[in-house]
Amino acid sequence: MKQTLILTLRVEDHHNGRKDLESIENNVYQAKNEFEVQQLVNKELGFNSDNGVSVYSLSDFMDAFNDEYIADDALWVGYVQIEY
Repeated sequence: MKQTLILTLRVEDHHNGRKDLESIENNVYQAKNEFEVQQLVNKELGFNSDNGVSVYSLSDFMDAFNDEYIADDALWVGYVQIEY
């Protein structure tokens, strides 16, 4: 089964974040959960856990964005898929 996950990077930490996220767009990761995907993506892009990607399920991202917990002008946004 596949699930789409949303990835975010802080603009202030990653000036090329859009390019980085586009480079893995639509990738499918074999992982058990969002934390594993976060580790895999950070390793692939060469980021550490302090300034790497944040990972959200689509539903969690929509809720956080619509409730304005996420500032859209401060983030690069991408997506990948998880298969488990």
